[in-house]
Amino acid sequence: MSDQATVENSEGKPRFRSPPYPSIPLAKAIDRIAALYSKALHHSVPIAVAASAWDYAGKSSGLFATVAALKQFGLMTDEGSGDKRRFKLTDSAIRIVRDPDPKSEKRIAAIRAAALAPKIHSELWEQYGVAGASGAMDMAVKSYLTLDRADGGAAPYSDAAADELVAEYRQTLTFAGLLESSDVSFKEPGSEDTGNLKDEKSKMEQAPIVQHAAPTAPSFPPSGDLNDIRVEFFGGKVRINALMDKQGLEDLEKKIAAFKMILS
Repeated sequence: MSDQATVENSEGKPRFRSPPYPSIPLAKAIDRIAALYSKALHHSVPIAVAASAWDYAGKSSGLFATVAALKQFGLMTDEGSGDKRRFKLTDSAIRIVRDPDPKSEKRIAAIRAAALAPKIHSELWEQYGVAGASGAMDMAVKSYLTLDRADGGAAPYSDAAADELVAEYRQTLTFAGLLESSDVSFKEPGSEDTGNLKDEKSKMEQAPIVQHAAPTAPSFPPSGDLNDIRVEFFGGKVRINALMDKQGLEDLEKKIAAFKMILS
């Protein structure tokens, strides 16, 4: 996809093209990296290997649209050009598909970082937050994409592209658990949000508000092994309980950035 709003067709006449956005939601993108990892592991490979992993013809539009989506999610990089162009999964992608604990904090952080990695995703998240993907503001988001961006000097999206983007954005953020307010759970890779979006919104609105008691001073050692960091998110806050040695403190320092991203 092009960054420019207009390009020329085969007759040299201008036609409209929307700015980039992922052609597939994050759940499907993770399916794709899992399939590619089974063939390529951590090595860089030519496009033919990716085509084989995803059952695409060597020059199909779906193949290159998938590559573009994985790059936007920060799950793939490429280098070279033409016949020498090669593709490689990122460290985040390998973390997502190889972490033996599907609910580990590092894997969840990698998934959430991928969800907000596409430029337009981070833009919508900054503009609307959770509400922008809940379904309640679809018309406002579409108006922003097709009209308001142009007012600010950015390339607008076509109506069709905006509709596709809104649907993909909601599926991606739902899968990553970014629409949840009280925990960090998420759907397993490969399960896309195909349910009734209005029902989902209703569940969110009707969900009881859990009042957490003020935390008391923790007793040590906490449940779990040494350096078993237990984290709870609620109400825009994070509670951390752990018994740590020097190595545990160093590991916690590395996780703080991920916690900040989740809370933001």
